[in-house]
Amino acid sequence: MLVIGCYGCGNRGDDAILQGICSLFSEWQITAFNGALEDVSEYLPVRTVSCRMNEGISFSVMCSLIRQFFPLVREVYRTDIVVYGGGSLIHDLTPYNLLFQFFWAWLARIFKKRVYFFSIGVGPIRTKIGKRLCRYNLSKSDGVFVRDRRGLEICREAGVRKVKMTADAAFVIYRQSGCRTDVLRDMNVGNGEYICVTACQWFHSENFWERDQMDFSGEKENLAQCIMKIYNEFHKPLLFVPTEAKDITLGRQLKERMPEVDFRLCPDSWNADRMAAIIENSYLLIGMRMHSIIMAARQGVPFVAIVYDEKVHQLLKMLHMEQYEIDLALVRPEKLLHLVKNIQAEYLVIQEKLMTEAETFMRQVEESAMSVEREIAEDIK
Repeated sequence: MLVIGCYGCGNRGDDAILQGICSLFSEWQITAFNGALEDVSEYLPVRTVSCRMNEGISFSVMCSLIRQFFPLVREVYRTDIVVYGGGSLIHDLTPYNLLFQFFWAWLARIFKKRVYFFSIGVGPIRTKIGKRLCRYNLSKSDGVFVRDRRGLEICREAGVRKVKMTADAAFVIYRQSGCRTDVLRDMNVGNGEYICVTACQWFHSENFWERDQMDFSGEKENLAQCIMKIYNEFHKPLLFVPTEAKDITLGRQLKERMPEVDFRLCPDSWNADRMAAIIENSYLLIGMRMHSIIMAARQGVPFVAIVYDEKVHQLLKMLHMEQYEIDLALVRPEKLLHLVKNIQAEYLVIQEKLMTEAETFMRQVEESAMSVEREIAEDIK
């Protein structure tokens, strides 16, 4: 199985998706596209092949793609099945993304390989050519499994009929015992004695491609005020978890603004498993990052979600936790503290609810994976 995704690029959410796929398809020999930041084969049972396209367009990336083009083609030729492995891969926010993503599906069909889009994030698709590319390529695939209702609606609006709704593949990673004493020891905290914070340095998803040219000082100051309000109320250590490697810069800037707060930065070198462990053992998560919320939910850790992207809102709807979300533009210290106190009052009820919902999604993803394997088995027969 060749799995296409943004792995090894510093995004622990994408790496958690691959971890879920490895668990779901444990009998397969998996090769994964891998970025330049790290090699995910160091902690996941996969082979990797270098692909840096998900870093954007630059001279070094283009040189790398030219150098790696034939090895990538060889991997498509050698594999039995190509799987687009989750994450927000199908969008037209850049003019080249859909062409790059669908090229491998087109090549796989030439080599008569099966192609699946599994637990995929779809959208936004804003252009006519983007909708046409999606309709043609997704309809030609052997199966499309989207992770939320927005993706389902976008596919149907584009004319893709062979589409099913599942959940994010990261939901299948569950620990019978949530405690990881080694991770807690590294941060000098005890189980349930601290609060986690995740945030992205560009604040709104649409700012991602322009983050270097924009001034986010106002948003950073507002977020710092919110964190200080929570700290003054609970007097628990606050751990900033950079689930995307670049977020560590934001963590350092927040720490400079709050010298009187016990605000600790988790190492950005931690892999997805260690990032998940620190979130899963916390008392509470104040989370912007989508997969940090999934990591919390699957172990029953209550959270307040700060919504910077529609995909986060879609996740909250699926979890039936909309009352604990705040739109980024409306975040204020008093409002955030009010929601945290509501969680405190219903803590055990929310824990049980999250565990129940997460188990439902785990079953959905497992059933989707089994349907893929049934189709392949029938094709072999």
